[in-house]
Amino acid sequence: MPLRPPAPWRAHMPCPEPALDITGIRFALGELFSRLATRMETAAQGARGWRLTAFHADGGSSAVMVRLSRPSRDRAHVMRLFEEKLEQIDPGYGIDGFLLETADCDTIAPHQASLVADNRANAANEALATELSGLVDRLSNRFGERNITYAAPVKSHVPERAWRMISAASAGARVAQWQEVEAETVFRTNSRPFRLFDTPEPAEVTAQVPDGPPLHFRWRRIPRQITRARGPERIAPEWWREGPRGVAIRDYYEVEDTQGRRYWLFREGLYGGDNAPGWFVHGVFGI
Repeated sequence: MPLRPPAPWRAHMPCPEPALDITGIRFALGELFSRLATRMETAAQGARGWRLTAFHADGGSSAVMVRLSRPSRDRAHVMRLFEEKLEQIDPGYGIDGFLLETADCDTIAPHQASLVADNRANAANEALATELSGLVDRLSNRFGERNITYAAPVKSHVPERAWRMISAASAGARVAQWQEVEAETVFRTNSRPFRLFDTPEPAEVTAQVPDGPPLHFRWRRIPRQITRARGPERIAPEWWREGPRGVAIRDYYEVEDTQGRRYWLFREGLYGGDNAPGWFVHGVFGI
């Protein structure tokens, strides 16, 4: 088997007497964490991965690991994540020693104390981010990182290409992505529907004039009369991207039917070309 590279931070503790229950395991973890946290604080370091290995009296070993969405050395948070996994370590005939290692370490920048309104706002945002990352960590360690995802922005003005689902544990990438993608690139100037379909659904639309707003449409076999329409919002095609969609100009309309339900319709293509334009429902406003 290939050897793992040495951990950036590690601490080992032999047991004077073999540890026989979870109380001894919990005590050893707390002691080792305190040693590492003190050294890491001096170096302004935190870790996204923490691994506890127990060395058994019969020569075997067992280990548990927790992952964090961003570097941390917060004792309460890390110990809480470990608490759900310590029972996976079976003491057996006793544990002779423990090893706590870190992985994926990075610098933790110090924060300015809140002296003015802007600093208080920054502190509030940081507290919210810490609380959110803590929730993500607990869910990811319990259900697996791949099962906890969020919608991340993508540089594209085509709505169905302007986001993608990624692991929620990659919180560090989340901030950078939102900083790189301008708000108007993702959301444009008009509002977007609460529910956006992965694939636009075809609809039969009737308009007073070819290029005018829709008057009524049939979608999912149900006819709907339009009472109000706003638009169009034109989205140009991304001709440089491969794929069957996004190769024609789209004109989006926000419409409302006689029952007060609002839809996001678009006409793809222009009149006068080789192919007649098609109409699609791309999303609905509200639940």
